[in-house]
Amino acid sequence: MNDKSRNERGAAAIIAAITLLALLGFTALAIDAGVGYNDRRGTQNAADLAALAAAWEDCNPQSGSPDSEAAALQTAADNGYDDSDPDIEVVPTDLGGGQWQVDIRITNEAMFGRAIPNAGDQITVISSAVAECERIPFLGGYAVFAGGPPSCTGGAELDLSGSSKIVNGGVHSNGQLKISGSETAINGQVTFVSSSNYEPSQQLSTSLEYPLDVRIEHYRPGGSRRAVHQSNGQFFETDSLTSNWLRTNGYAANVGGNLQMQVSGVYYTTGDIHINDNIVMAPGVRVTWVSEGKIRFTGNVELYGFDPVVGGPNDPGIAIFANHRPPGQCSGQAAISLKGANTVWTGVLFAPYGPVEPSFSSNVSLNGSIVGYTLAVSGANFEISWQDNPNALPDFRVNLLK
Repeated sequence: MNDKSRNERGAAAIIAAITLLALLGFTALAIDAGVGYNDRRGTQNAADLAALAAAWEDCNPQSGSPDSEAAALQTAADNGYDDSDPDIEVVPTDLGGGQWQVDIRITNEAMFGRAIPNAGDQITVISSAVAECERIPFLGGYAVFAGGPPSCTGGAELDLSGSSKIVNGGVHSNGQLKISGSETAINGQVTFVSSSNYEPSQQLSTSLEYPLDVRIEHYRPGGSRRAVHQSNGQFFETDSLTSNWLRTNGYAANVGGNLQMQVSGVYYTTGDIHINDNIVMAPGVRVTWVSEGKIRFTGNVELYGFDPVVGGPNDPGIAIFANHRPPGQCSGQAAISLKGANTVWTGVLFAPYGPVEPSFSSNVSLNGSIVGYTLAVSGANFEISWQDNPNALPDFRVNLLK
């Protein structure tokens, strides 16, 4: 065998060895990359869930005082990243305001470091997530809400006029928004979809759903609300609800020149409600007026909602529900009409398909929300204050911020 052949075989052997070493290195690198990618995906998922758990615990503790740190550590452990493992570190951090950050760090031995001289022998992956728990205000925090679309004609879908008026809570219109009159104070966010003449106000890109889910079917035969109050003997119905019907059946009595309601409950009619008397409540009496048609009070009136919106001892209740749907919905006779001075109410006025038109002359204190298809609220020296329901089952929403 000549020297040339031996040299060629030797060179081939060296090349093969180098190639094998390179392949081994690339294989190790690929495995390390796969391990790192798997760790990244796993730690990020666990960090997301742990941050959400910490934020949820912050505003909705499972027992006693919130322990968000423990909730985060337990959730991370449940997803394969136990802080007691010396190669794993889970760090929950309270950022304040219901926000929690969770960082997860994991360290693994690297095959690439073992196969290639001078390379690192460990792979460290760190993932981080921030979540926030937000308490959703009762009825969205709205004092005044108009659900009619911008296609309505003949004026703004929400028209709030008159002098010396105060609104404590949010104001929203799915269409046009018009607020006029001197000495107007809006202590809440003002939003609209179509147009607004009020500043500051914020335009939204899409319409909002009604902030409460109450339907006339709930009060009809077979309805859930009807069934509950009938079983308690607190559901009263007629085809025509008048002052005379209330007196004749012992639900109300003439007291001091007023029509005083004597019995708490839901008063439902398949027709209209039209009462000219001044209405007051006997001590402790609360009433919900429900009509398949229109509801009209032309005297002074006390309203204290009886039927709860969602439940709880501080729920202001539904004061008036009118199902009237006028032709075109955007105009015609009001579904709810209130006219009078010295009106006092606690509760929600709701007309999902028709106009709501309260008109107040003076000394009116409205503790609740007005929600209707269109709203035309007028008068002077009145105040509308949205009422929270802190003792009802709270509504929370957790958001992953990053």
